[in-house]
Amino acid sequence: MRISLAAACVLMLVGCNREEPAATPPPPAPAVETEAPPVVDTAPSSLESLPARYSGVLPCADCPGIRFDIDLRPANVYFLRMTYLGTTPERVYDDIGAWSLASDLRTLALKGARQSPMLFSITNANTLRKLDSEGQTIESELNYGVERVASYQPIAPEVPLRGMYSPVEGGAVVEECTTGLKLRVEGPETDALAREFAKIRGGTPRPLLLAIEGRIETVAAADANAKIIASGAGKFWPGESCGARGVTHDLEGSRWVLVRIGDRPVMPIEGRPEPYIVLQVATKQVAGHAGCNRLSGGYTIDGDALRLSEMLTTRMACPELETENAFLNALETVARWKLMDNQLVLLDKSGTAVLQLESRNL
Repeated sequence: MRISLAAACVLMLVGCNREEPAATPPPPAPAVETEAPPVVDTAPSSLESLPARYSGVLPCADCPGIRFDIDLRPANVYFLRMTYLGTTPERVYDDIGAWSLASDLRTLALKGARQSPMLFSITNANTLRKLDSEGQTIESELNYGVERVASYQPIAPEVPLRGMYSPVEGGAVVEECTTGLKLRVEGPETDALAREFAKIRGGTPRPLLLAIEGRIETVAAADANAKIIASGAGKFWPGESCGARGVTHDLEGSRWVLVRIGDRPVMPIEGRPEPYIVLQVATKQVAGHAGCNRLSGGYTIDGDALRLSEMLTTRMACPELETENAFLNALETVARWKLMDNQLVLLDKSGTAVLQLESRNL
């Protein structure tokens, strides 16, 4: 059957204007139930109630075990006792220092007399687990955890310490360098220390650095009553100080002022520059002053090995050159170095400390 041209056009227009049915939206995806993230104990919740004591027996290479007793105190102070079980006589090592938390609030660092801090992970509110020196978990089936003790008892550590000694009404106080604890001095050495302080300082009450060994006694409620019972004669080191607590200093780039030659303290001479050295990073050159003359030279570092070379001085004449000559002679024997807080110890080939210097940047 023939369709007229007009009819064909009508059919085409109708087909072009027909609306396509709307697409059916896909059915909604079934709801997936997600578990809430597990609640993890954080460091503040586990250390918010101080003081606290943690205890546990950890592995020992040459004994049945080492009992760790850690006394964490407010103001970032800790006392530590390590008892080597099964030894005769029983070996006990005490330490004091400052604790700190890593930025993740999960790693606790104990920095005391050791060169590097002792590290623990905070497993939960009641458990600390010892880590290796790199802060990694020790993969072992042996126990590396210490548990919080329900009934707190403070540790009374017996330790050698350094602190600034000051006379006070009715006695004297030592402000310990690492922790900042103010310890009242008691014991049979009290009067001898007071006499020696007066002999060195004369009529001025300005503090002196004291090295002494003794037992630190505190009470749980307040460290304001802390005291040290001196167990031996102390030694004052004029010209030395604790430095800024918690501040570390670099071997290179710091200004190291001479405070000790061997076991002899170096007293500043009025009107003279203080002897010092600086290891200049960019040039690998030594610059400094010997007290009368300026000094210069080169240096190389390899690990804890240190070599000073081609040391030269100006040739100014001064009335007293004994300290300067001893300083220069000791520098020629330096073979190794060791940093302890703000103190740089330089040692000879035999490991004997020949010089001690203190960081004092201008």
